[in-house]
Amino acid sequence: MRRLARRLFGALLALVWVGSASVALADEPVEPASPPKPESPVEADEASSFGLGAELSLRSRYVWRGLPFGDGPVLQPAAWASLWSCEAIGWANMPLPNAQQETDLDEVDLGAFCGVDVGVWSVSLGGWVYFFPGEDAPTTLEGEGVITAQFDWLNVFTGHAVDLRVTPGAYAGWVGVGGAWERGVWGVEGSLRTGWANAAFNEMNAGLAVGALDYVGAELAVPVALGVGLTLRTHAGAVVLLPDSLRDALDETVVLDFGATIGGEWAL
Repeated sequence: MRRLARRLFGALLALVWVGSASVALADEPVEPASPPKPESPVEADEASSFGLGAELSLRSRYVWRGLPFGDGPVLQPAAWASLWSCEAIGWANMPLPNAQQETDLDEVDLGAFCGVDVGVWSVSLGGWVYFFPGEDAPTTLEGEGVITAQFDWLNVFTGHAVDLRVTPGAYAGWVGVGGAWERGVWGVEGSLRTGWANAAFNEMNAGLAVGALDYVGAELAVPVALGVGLTLRTHAGAVVLLPDSLRDALDETVVLDFGATIGGEWAL
């Protein structure tokens, strides 16, 4: 797996080099793409019935639904295919080697979503199957729905997810506001969010059987279009855990996350 990590990291550097050369040669700037995140699936391009996309993220640590998993940097590759208003996603998490752990593929997630747009509103419904090949944990299934309202550069969103297999009824929700601005090949993105969970979710993921408003978080990102459909996105974020009991269980109060993602989406 160390060899695989080196190959993936080398691929990331190669893509950055190719994309940077494309910026210098492009006659017209390309608008930044919008790579997907596991909690917020990308909508299909209305101008084409079929599209493909892929990305590779290097992050300082793995943070999911406001909760930290692991202490070191990770590689997170993803790929997706969209057809009209539906999308299939594959995503994985692979910790990089450090003093505490060796490289291993410890999570693979497969998702499928379909959406509908009505005015400023977008509704996406679907689910995830979570596999844990590097851990002694059972495969589980989760249903998820996301509602977004878009007002020019500003969007408001909320999402809700329920486990359906290992811990049926384990629930997590989140709500937030985000914004995006573009100028030429450059852009700026920001978001604020807060999330909550019931006792079953927190016990499954944090070892604490208490329902609570778990966290507030913020993220700032700078995407730059590299040409040939690629976008390089650097980002930094912070999550503040709110309940004292959750802070004690995870031995953390503020969770920092930063890194870079390179990827793109192409209509076929």
